[in-house]
Amino acid sequence: MAGKLAVVLSGGGAKGAFQVGVLDQLITRRKVRVDIAVGTSTGSIQALAVAEDDLPKLIRLWTEIKGNDDIYRKRSGAFIAIINGKPSLYDASPLRALLDKNVDEARLRGTGKSLRVGVVNLTTGEFQSVGENAPNIAQFVYASCAMPFAFEPLTTKAANGTIEQWVDGGVRDVTPIDTALDFNPRGVLVIRASAPPRPTDPKRYKSLVSVGLRAVDILQSEVSRND
Repeated sequence: MAGKLAVVLSGGGAKGAFQVGVLDQLITRRKVRVDIAVGTSTGSIQALAVAEDDLPKLIRLWTEIKGNDDIYRKRSGAFIAIINGKPSLYDASPLRALLDKNVDEARLRGTGKSLRVGVVNLTTGEFQSVGENAPNIAQFVYASCAMPFAFEPLTTKAANGTIEQWVDGGVRDVTPIDTALDFNPRGVLVIRASAPPRPTDPKRYKSLVSVGLRAVDILQSEVSRND
């Protein structure tokens, strides 16, 4: 892989739409050839499209999203979800269905491009990257987007029968530059979905849900600042 060009796409939620525009300008309009695509969280969706060499499909995916209901559904209530032992505040089945519909594994493996999607093992806490040859890659793209507390972890079974759970790679590495450097590329283009953090106006977090989500946001912001 030495001498090839890599692109790294960070996490950042809905701000991933910014990455779509940058990729369209670089690849479609300026004809920059990208051979290695690495992404975490929302960036994994964009990385998948780069590796599939199908930016028009990525643009359609984003422009067809009209609201939160296209990504997740609220459960009956946060308190009830906690009492009933639900694994997440929201039901992310719309996101999972969207990814399943937009992944073409045969095309992905036929482009000659490399893909790495960042996820975190919920048991060990370790960051891992999943490549283009992994079966059911759409599931791991979902896992890379599965922010703890908000979205349900991906559950898989290892060859030895061990049950494993996977969550948002941004918990450990919002901008997985080291994963791209493992390929020894000639260069790395980094497209961050979030601007550098800035002070915000004071705000009170009154509910359990708002406090929990803010805590997760603080953790990921710390990783982002380090990047």
